Amino acid sequence: LFQRISVEPCSVTAIRYTRLRPFLVRLGDTGDFASLAPREEPSGDEAPVGGGAGAP
Repeated sequence: LFQRISVEPCSVTAIRYTRLRPFLVRLGDTGDFASLAPREEPSGDEAPVGGGAGAP
């Protein structure tokens, strides 16, 4: 039973590696993969929502 892994056709396994240890994010998943896409970092040229200069 130790480290038994079953793989399905067209499935994805995702592992996140950190300095301390790896984390299993998904194993044999065939669903929506949108959460695995990297997040876009906001550009520094854009103004904050609401203007950012509001009254206290």
